[in-house]
This record gives sequence, structure tokens and C-alpha cells, in this order.
Amino acid sequence: MSFDADVAVIGVGSIGSMALWRLAGRGLAVHGFDQYGVPHDRSAMGGETRMFRSTSPREPVYVSFAAASLTFWQQLEAETGRELLTLNGELVLGAENAPHIVNVLNSVRAFDLEHELLDERDVARRYPQQRMRPGDVGVLDPNAGFLRPELAVLTAARRAAELGAVVHTHTPVTHVEPDADGVTVTTAQRSYRYQHVVLAGGPWVQRLAPQLAGKIQVRRPIQVWYAADDPAAFAPERFPITLRPEDDGFYAFPSVDGALVKAGPTGPFKQIVPDPDQLDRTVGLDEVRGLNEIIRQYLPGLHPDPIRVSAYMDGYTADNRPIAGWAENTDRVVILGGFSGLGFKYATAFGEVGAELVTDGKSTFDLEPFAPDRELMAWPDQKREG
Repeated sequence: MSFDADVAVIGVGSIGSMALWRLAGRGLAVHGFDQYGVPHDRSAMGGETRMFRSTSPREPVYVSFAAASLTFWQQLEAETGRELLTLNGELVLGAENAPHIVNVLNSVRAFDLEHELLDERDVARRYPQQRMRPGDVGVLDPNAGFLRPELAVLTAARRAAELGAVVHTHTPVTHVEPDADGVTVTTAQRSYRYQHVVLAGGPWVQRLAPQLAGKIQVRRPIQVWYAADDPAAFAPERFPITLRPEDDGFYAFPSVDGALVKAGPTGPFKQIVPDPDQLDRTVGLDEVRGLNEIIRQYLPGLHPDPIRVSAYMDGYTADNRPIAGWAENTDRVVILGGFSGLGFKYATAFGEVGAELVTDGKSTFDLEPFAPDRELMAWPDQKREG
């Protein structure tokens, strides 16, 4: 039986672009499909910056993904000459006994990660941009920073093309049908045959993977840009990425344009997106009013009225863990989806997961927590990260 290529990657976004690059780097003939351009601003890759960290405020399993991701991000930079990752540190703030502080400290101790534990006075002295509450602490991860997501997706896709990959943009895939010998991928124009398929469709992944029905909820995070009174104080060398993941908390990035600082809320999500094709891009005043007050309280050097706002989409599972592994009843289709606010920082590692599964039939990463057929808990309140 003839094939159009060895592998197809459906969705050339945050994860799919990295899978495309990792597969092409192995010498496989690989095709990528995206219903929009590469990159685009409709899903989880938008917004100019994304966090990278070596510690984990969630579970320690992510530390190994962070270490591998750092290696692959640096490899992609070396192969292309593009600067994609700036390691200016991350400051995680909160009460000493807050779960996210405990989790971060557990991860740094378990894996002997470089860090500094700062008390309220230390933070005030070193990072006067931050307003601390009595008894707050900060954990500084020096091996953290920010990624440039749109540029990273474009860079990975272009590098994959240099290595022989073919990318079909503005080409929606309507069906993915595995059988014993391979996989048929159908578009409006024609059908293609591949030995394997990697599904990395972001908010749309459930449409092509029926077993995921009801397992991924598409949510609408907002990102907000504020003007800095003293832009130099928020430059990357003086202001690490900041995370205070509480119900009335926030995340913030340093200024990448010398004027504005991006921030977002970390409390429970307000909006679910029933249809990813109908994302409401309009952000109302009621959606940012709470964040404005949070910024006024914790980052008084920012003007607490937005200069710019944006809305994007991301897919969340009920246990806040990604879905990564073989699709149900087949060893022809790999699913990578539902990254629950974690995708971009670990995108290169999960792209490698897809490439490993296709080429070796197994992964060197611990995928048990992310199995597509696992039992998912009832939906808890969700937290957001940048």
C-alpha cells in the first residue's frame, strides 16, 4: 500500500509545530495540516509571551518535562539562530503555607533545583515593583523566563520544512480514520494516506478524536496589557515573570516593548467556549475590572486601566493534566491535547513525545498521568496561568 508520507500532524500550533520539527529531524516524511495560517491568533499560542519554568507549582511530574523542554528549546534556537527563550527568572509569590508555594518547594527539593526562598523584606528590597502582604514569601527560579510563542511556532514549522516537511495551511481536516494498515486523513480537497497521525488540534482536537468527547472543555482566557509608570523598572533584567496563583491572584510578564506589561488573572474561569469556531474576541469592562483592582493592589507601578486586551482559547481537562498517548484501540494515532494552561512551556517536550511514540512505539517520558483513557475527575474550579 502506498502512502503520501510517513506521518501527518493535524494542527501546527503550540504542540503540533514542535512534533512536526521533531519528526522531520528524525528523517521521516511528514505533512502538517492547519485550518488557518501558521502561526495564527485564535488558540493558545497568542499573546506575545508565555511562561517557562524549571520548578512546578502543580505536580512534580512536570519537572522532567521542563528539563527536557529547556534542552529542546535551546536546540531549536541553535538550529535556527532565532532567540525564542529569555531566562530572566520567575518569582512565585504567596503565603508560606499556600499549596502552590509548598508544591514549588517540594519540586525544588525533590530534584535539587536551583532556587532562592525570599521573605517579604527580601522581595521588597530586590523587587520593589511588587507589593507584598505581611508574611508572604517568594520562590525565585533563576532557570525560568518567557517564550515568544508566535515566533516559536513559526520557527519550528519553518525548520521542519527545511528538513523536508510539507505544511498544508488553510486546509481543515474533516476526518481521521485509522485502520490496521495506516490512517486516512480527509480534507475538503482530497484524502491522504499515512502510516501514523499525530492529533494536536488544540481547542478543536475533540472533533477528530471521538474518545475525547466531554473530556476537554474549551475556555477563554484573557490577557491584558498595562502601561508602566517607569518602563525600565519592568524590563526583563529587573522584573522576573511573576505568578501569584490565588483566587484573587495574577501573573505578569516583563515588558518586551519598553512600554507595556502583560498580566492576567489566576482566579476561576468565567467563560466556556461551546464552539471553538465562534470565539468571542470582545473583552468587556466587567471582565477586566477585577484584574484592574488586583494590579492596583500588587503592582502599583502599573496604570490600572488596560491599554490593550485580547481573548484566546485553551483546552482543559477536569484534572488539569494534558492528554498524551495512543488513541483508543489503535497504535496509529497519537493524541496530544487538553494542555490545561501548561502547553507552551512544555511544547518541545510533548512534541518529542509524539515523535517518540510514532518512531519507537513508546516514550522515554512518564505518560501514565496523561493517558487518554484515564478516568477523569469531576470538574473542579480551574486556575489560569500565562
